[in-house]
Amino acid sequence: MLQKLKLKAESFDSWVTKVKEAMDPKDEKIELSELKELLSEAESKKFPDSELLTALTTAVQDAEKCASVAQQLLNNKQRTRTRQSVDTKYKLTVEELTLFYKEITNLCCELKESDGVKYILDQVVQFQKDAEDLEAKCDDCDHAKLEKCIDFGDSICIELPQLVRLKQKLNQIQWLDEVKSMLDESKSVTREDLAKLIDKGMSIPPHINVETMLSKLQQVVINIDKWEEKAKGYLQSKSRQNIIVIEEFIQEADDIDAYLPSLDSLQDILTKAKNWTKTVEEIQARDNYPYYDTLDDLVRKGRNIPLHLDALPLLESTLSQAKVWKERTARTFLRKNSHYTLMEALSPRIGVGVQALKTKKNKGDESIGAVFVCDTKLDDTSDSAHVVAAFKLAEQREMEAMRNLRERNMSKANFEDSRYCVCRRPRFGLMLQCELCKDWFHSNCVPLPKTMYKGKVQSSRETKFLCPCCLRSRRPRLETILALLVSLQKISIRLPEGEALQCLTERAMNWQDRARQALATEEISSVLAKLSAMSQKLVEAAAREKTEKIISSELKKAANNPELHQRVQAIAPLSGVHSDDSVISTADDDDDVTIDGEEPTCSTFNSSEHAYSYVSKFQRKSQSQNSENSVVLSVTARTKLEELMMEGDLLEVALDETQHIWRILSHTNSPTTVRKYAAFEEVQANFNADIKDPKKRGRKRKSEEFELSNKNAGRPKVDEKTLVKKKGFNNKDNKKIVAPPSPLKRGPRKMKRKEGEEVPKKRGGNRKKTKQDTSDEEDDCAADNCLRPNGREVDWVQCDGGCNGWFHMHCVGLDRTELAEEDDYICSNCKDADQNATGYLSDDNEQDIEDEEESFVKT
Repeated sequence: MLQKLKLKAESFDSWVTKVKEAMDPKDEKIELSELKELLSEAESKKFPDSELLTALTTAVQDAEKCASVAQQLLNNKQRTRTRQSVDTKYKLTVEELTLFYKEITNLCCELKESDGVKYILDQVVQFQKDAEDLEAKCDDCDHAKLEKCIDFGDSICIELPQLVRLKQKLNQIQWLDEVKSMLDESKSVTREDLAKLIDKGMSIPPHINVETMLSKLQQVVINIDKWEEKAKGYLQSKSRQNIIVIEEFIQEADDIDAYLPSLDSLQDILTKAKNWTKTVEEIQARDNYPYYDTLDDLVRKGRNIPLHLDALPLLESTLSQAKVWKERTARTFLRKNSHYTLMEALSPRIGVGVQALKTKKNKGDESIGAVFVCDTKLDDTSDSAHVVAAFKLAEQREMEAMRNLRERNMSKANFEDSRYCVCRRPRFGLMLQCELCKDWFHSNCVPLPKTMYKGKVQSSRETKFLCPCCLRSRRPRLETILALLVSLQKISIRLPEGEALQCLTERAMNWQDRARQALATEEISSVLAKLSAMSQKLVEAAAREKTEKIISSELKKAANNPELHQRVQAIAPLSGVHSDDSVISTADDDDDVTIDGEEPTCSTFNSSEHAYSYVSKFQRKSQSQNSENSVVLSVTARTKLEELMMEGDLLEVALDETQHIWRILSHTNSPTTVRKYAAFEEVQANFNADIKDPKKRGRKRKSEEFELSNKNAGRPKVDEKTLVKKKGFNNKDNKKIVAPPSPLKRGPRKMKRKEGEEVPKKRGGNRKKTKQDTSDEEDDCAADNCLRPNGREVDWVQCDGGCNGWFHMHCVGLDRTELAEEDDYICSNCKDADQNATGYLSDDNEQDIEDEEESFVKT
């Protein structure tokens, strides 16, 4: 037992010695495991409690706690390297880490985690030192080192105060770098980008560099807003700025380091304005004026430029003058609703005849686009010589085309299936031949030529018919055209219409010179002298007849006065007017007695001034009585005049020589070129009957009615037996085609009633009622055996069968209640003629109607 006790005492002494050595700080420290073995030995051997055992137990517990904390610290450091995040509840401050490391070093045992703690502490110390260095640098800061420090701070579970400041500094540096890189490409930075940078800069901690840059960016935004507002004012304002102001304003944009949305628009406008000005200067420097289309396009472009262009008002004024000139010229030449443009009317015809007119209607308006004359484009590249040459070539082509057309049209009579007129139908009814293209036209398809004097029926010889295809314009006089050319010279612009008008005028004057030379030849001069003498005689006869009408009218009025009856009987034989003739003459002209009104004065027909100007409407009567009035030209002279006549009719100009040549041709008969026409009065009367509305027709003047009816009644009648039915033309020189009157449409009849009475809208028949005070009741009507009824009112009826004669309703066995306003009345003569009518004149009839030649001119 003592032995066991001795052994136990020795073991306790040995344990105490080991414990004391382990607990002695001067001695080398043992591992925690060895210290824990000493504590286990004491427990296993049941050493008595003592201060040493208590101290050992406490040392082991402290060492285990430190080891646990150190292990956790090291484990967290390892995790943050992979996850880049640390739970904030495990973070230690630098002071705590330092105390913890001191505590580990003060332990009586050695911990294997102490080296890791020591490493972390050393890194923290180094971080603090680096952070102080980085914070001290303002401009020249190492981004990589700063980011490395921040990464380390984020990787350990130590709370580092410098880490927050480093992160702020990093944000500031990154923002400044972003601003700098953006300002390096300032012209691409928009206002929106700048606003985003400013918002981001406001969110980072303030710094002097940041504040300076923020102020700069805000100033840029203000400058952008001001410049853009001013730019919009320039772009949208009605008051236009000049080029210099815009150039200076654009230069201000160079000082703004940002993208300006309106800058491109202003620069584009400025470029357009400069180019426009340069173009104007180039055009003004040329030898020739620009064309209308060029100037119009230039003005349109200039108006679209929102800048003040010094040359634009001048160009607009010039263009306005040109437009006014074109409108004035169009009013002078073109008719209302004309199918032709002004350029087409002034230029030589490209196509001739009816087909050309139909083609023109189908194509519609071609006034927009380039103008070509014989494949020569009229633009700024063409000089005057080329333009004139092109018009000359066009004139030659026009003459050749018209010659060919005339030949084709004159040969139509040889073919029964030929088509005529604008309607392109066969021949029928009343037809007129165009003196230019030689085609035939139905009287109800084309407008008839107007008479020269209103209310008068002009002589058939004095009128000439030109079809709508050949007569393209109003054909003003040369004096009017010269006035237009004078005004054109004042306009500093080239007009295709102006050049066409100049070429037309030159052509007309050239033709006029040639026509005057032809008229001045010996043969034609003798013809003119004879026609002048005839004109003078006819004028004198017209004056005498007019005087007789006046005297007979006055005598007729005086005859109703009983007090003057004896004086009338005494004066009547001296007046040279028989009673029967005076009644008829008075009835013919009771409303048409004029001295200075419609009839031209004798001075108009002065033989020295107008040697070949006029043959009056009374020539037909004179010719029927005196056969020596017929004048013959040689074939050569007539051919020359006909060639001149064709070219003169092609000209869209009214020249006196045209009328003179036509009068010579129409009053000189050649055996091979005799022209046969029915009287123009008949054509016009039939046509007027087609177009008048009985409901809208007003009361017709008596003078016109009686003059027309008397001329129709007094016209030489064609023997009905000489009219035979024919299906074709027997003579190609025949120029009047007369169809049976029955298929023609008849218009409303002429009526006269006593003055003061209202004409009923629908009363029986074609009748007229005349006044008693002029003794119209005593007039003989067109009936063979006129009964000469009298009374307060006498009913008349007009024949609608073609003769247009007036009949007393009593003489033809009619009553006013038997005929309605819309009914037709055809006399017995016309009914008999209708049965034998053929539609074309016979060759046997030519001599009988020689005095009835007609040629129509449309003025």
